[in-house]
Amino acid sequence: MQYKIRKTIAAILAVVLACSLAASCGKKEPADSMIASETYTEATVPALADDELTALIREILNDPEWDGDFASLTEAQRLMIQAKLAEMGYSVKVNENGIVYYDYTPTADRDEIAEIVSAVSPEKKWDGKFSSLSDAEKESVQTELKKRGYDVEIGDSKFEFKSKTDRKEETTRAEYNQLPTKEMLAAAIEAELGMEGYKNWDGSFLSLTADQRAHILKMLNDYGYNVAINDKGQMYIIHSPNNTLTFDSAYSAAAIGGTTAPPTTVVIQGAGSTETPDQKNNTDKNNDKGKDKAAEPVKTTVENNTGTQPSKVIGAAELKQTMLKTFGGSQSDRISHIIRTSDGGYAAAVISRSKDGDLEGADSKWKLYYGAIVRFDRDLNVLWKGMYGEANMEMGAYYHQVAQLDDGSFIAAGETVHTAADGVDGLLVKYSKNGEREWVKLVKGTRADSFECVCATQDGGFIVGGGSTSGNGDFDGLQDDCEKAVLIKFNAAGERQWIRSLSGGSGATHFTAITVTPKGAIYAACQAATTSHLQMDMATYAGLGSSDSIVFKLNADGELIAHRAIAGSGADSINCLAACSDGGVLVGGSFSQNSHDESVFKCQTNRGGTDAYLVRLDAYLKVEWVKTFGGTGNDEITGVAQTTDGFAAVGQSDSRDGSFTFLGAGKYDAFILSVSENGSDVQSYALNGSGNDRLFTVNASGKHIMAAGLTQSTDGLFAGKKPASNGQQIAVLATYEVQ
Repeated sequence: MQYKIRKTIAAILAVVLACSLAASCGKKEPADSMIASETYTEATVPALADDELTALIREILNDPEWDGDFASLTEAQRLMIQAKLAEMGYSVKVNENGIVYYDYTPTADRDEIAEIVSAVSPEKKWDGKFSSLSDAEKESVQTELKKRGYDVEIGDSKFEFKSKTDRKEETTRAEYNQLPTKEMLAAAIEAELGMEGYKNWDGSFLSLTADQRAHILKMLNDYGYNVAINDKGQMYIIHSPNNTLTFDSAYSAAAIGGTTAPPTTVVIQGAGSTETPDQKNNTDKNNDKGKDKAAEPVKTTVENNTGTQPSKVIGAAELKQTMLKTFGGSQSDRISHIIRTSDGGYAAAVISRSKDGDLEGADSKWKLYYGAIVRFDRDLNVLWKGMYGEANMEMGAYYHQVAQLDDGSFIAAGETVHTAADGVDGLLVKYSKNGEREWVKLVKGTRADSFECVCATQDGGFIVGGGSTSGNGDFDGLQDDCEKAVLIKFNAAGERQWIRSLSGGSGATHFTAITVTPKGAIYAACQAATTSHLQMDMATYAGLGSSDSIVFKLNADGELIAHRAIAGSGADSINCLAACSDGGVLVGGSFSQNSHDESVFKCQTNRGGTDAYLVRLDAYLKVEWVKTFGGTGNDEITGVAQTTDGFAAVGQSDSRDGSFTFLGAGKYDAFILSVSENGSDVQSYALNGSGNDRLFTVNASGKHIMAAGLTQSTDGLFAGKKPASNGQQIAVLATYEVQ
């Protein structure tokens, strides 16, 4: 039987509509839809002449007087035109400016794949799930699809069909034309062999099984490389076979991972360089579990190179605590977020009930919590405090995050709760660079609305993220009978420029973190509803566990570029994001189970209730590495930042085993981690006493790191600190230097 490439209306509309956020939540304006950006190239069939196109559209609209103005059409009318053209074999996108013809991806549908599976494994009754196919079946199906004319690869969770545009982008990436760095090799080999197998590996590719070599190559090539291993044990670039990488037989992979190994020679043939790395091994400096391991952490480093660049230390950097300060009054205080300011100081978002001590000046009529922005200089002296609350707000006001705009001013984001009956409103407050309150903006409808995160944008404005159940007021046009994650872009004056939403049905769905890259791309983390409630938009992006998290990448106009689910088979959360200098992003949070083959945690072990994790994504949202931390209790990462030597992460845990044997003073202890660039090496530091200690946020500028949160301890590292906790929470700030 002959098979031709399908270009049906269903396939084309699926691409467009599946990438649209909030369309099913009743948006009234096209600008309120988040549409995935396609690469527009030459038309797949000759474009219609203008007069033919006009006549066709008039017929579709049943409007013989239509004058060719696409901006006057509704979104529904544009989709009608798009669907009709799709029936005629045209791959197009209809927008307010007209019609753009674009290249399409030849894609086999499920029926055709099912037919191939039946031919490959006649005894198998396929359930339609990619994960239920064996590796051999996947490869056989891939081979048959290629015979039928499809350009297809086996992806992490599906068959990935490629267009000519995809291939052009892949072959022009830097990785496609170079050998992997040792950092990349280390991550791939450790992921395949496990830590113990990785440490014991003799350094020869030929000592690995064929399956192990295949899996390692797949991980590297999924990232963008184009390499293979020949019968001499050399890794080489497929389209440039003379460019090879060979390891000496005495080489041990432990040299990357962190145990003693003999010197080795790395030979890059065709690169014109031969280097011998100076390998270093530092053993555990403190084996006494009764001592504070934060003072002398385990550290193992090794210099590494590809043969074309100078050697580089890939071990995690040591941190030295340079200052520890408590801040607050006699009630309850915590720092929820801290940023480095343009003058080298800090600005902290504080949630407090105190009216005395460091919070003196707060209105005594405020009944419960209020929000404060506190400006510190680089030595943590208070420069000014900006507080907000109202006497009639029985439930209080909360500042969850703060951002500094280009003009030096500050935006605080959170929510207010006037009474339990009145519900919750999103709260934005702007302060001048000198601490003067410039305006207060309540962003609200008739239901519950709140903001959890805020980030400055390169145009001088800012973007906020949170959740809403309203469908009127400031959320007019959104469906009002579901909980929606919302992103809103404002200019510096607080005027809304665009809004995007994403619905999860009746379960809680909200954006939890935002960061902006140096080039202006926006990363936003969304917490999805439980699977039983997944409806509308969220069904496209989630559904692996009882709750899922997704990272979305958008351009400056709020148009969707890509997404990546960070999810296992249980409850998962993303608490924090850090934009990286290379355009990628570091993700931090917690997960509870990992049994799904499609999960980013599929090679990880969940040890307790929830385990902490870090996931490094590149600019294409491909997973570079995954690092998990867990004991038998509950552990989570709550803040991440990039440093000059890797990454810093903070969090909290009530585990005393596994990754957290260095803790043990209080019920919950805070920790800070120094992580190498490739995620292979970590150093752990405790910040604790006998009370509850938590860190919520970390910020880094070069080698300077600031972590902040709360404590109820008056002993341990907090002995003698003033002000001291009287049993209530008191805010804490800790600075570190990369050594």
